[in-house]
Amino acid sequence: MILYWSIIIICNIPLYFGFGWVIFNNWGRFFESVRFWLTPDLISAFRGEWAEDYWAEMVMMCWLFLCSASTYATHWVAQTYIL
Repeated sequence: MILYWSIIIICNIPLYFGFGWVIFNNWGRFFESVRFWLTPDLISAFRGEWAEDYWAEMVMMCWLFLCSASTYATHWVAQTYIL
């Protein structure tokens, strides 16, 4: 079972990079989103970066949702039509 999920995730890596390229446009925006995702909202509010923090976290969640959805879709196709 671990091998099955490993293969599915490895096959989806190009999709993950594609989604990231469309959503973030460059590595700087990706790392900025990760930084805001790891920073507590209260600290961002005190720094005056609340709006940027909110937007970066929303973009990160959209990217994670797309990656999860593509992984599940690949699993569904494999279970329905291949296995």
